[in-house]
Amino acid sequence: MSNLNRTQNSVRQFSLFCPNQLGQLHELLNRLATQGTHVLGLSCMELTEGAFLRMVVNYPELLPNVLTQSQIGWTERVVLAVGLRDALGLNDLTRALLRAEVGIHYLYPLMIRPEGLCTLAVCVDQPDMAATALQEKGLRLFSQADLAR
Repeated sequence: MSNLNRTQNSVRQFSLFCPNQLGQLHELLNRLATQGTHVLGLSCMELTEGAFLRMVVNYPELLPNVLTQSQIGWTERVVLAVGLRDALGLNDLTRALLRAEVGIHYLYPLMIRPEGLCTLAVCVDQPDMAATALQEKGLRLFSQADLAR
């Protein structure tokens, strides 16, 4: 399922399959780093033949070229980058989405702390509706530009 309806509050996420070969992820990260692209969030699910990765990077416009050159298939969708002040913020996030009747597909932490906030990549079935509900609850949403700094 692709979700490329980008809003000002959305972040581009790439999903890809990484073959089960020693050093494959390291090689990909090195290729990205040579172009000034760094992974800001990563989720990895082990499969028999390799791993399924979800990735948020600082400069997503450069990633498709690197993946194509590396012969790695990928898809793209938007996620929301939600800043939480503390662990209780997760309850606020889920409550706001429940009240708005927005389904959560998955979420994972980002490795950066913009504005000192714990930040999650959140994939939902209705990004615009979710963004409104989260902002009304007082949660901070970060744009792709906020993360690239």
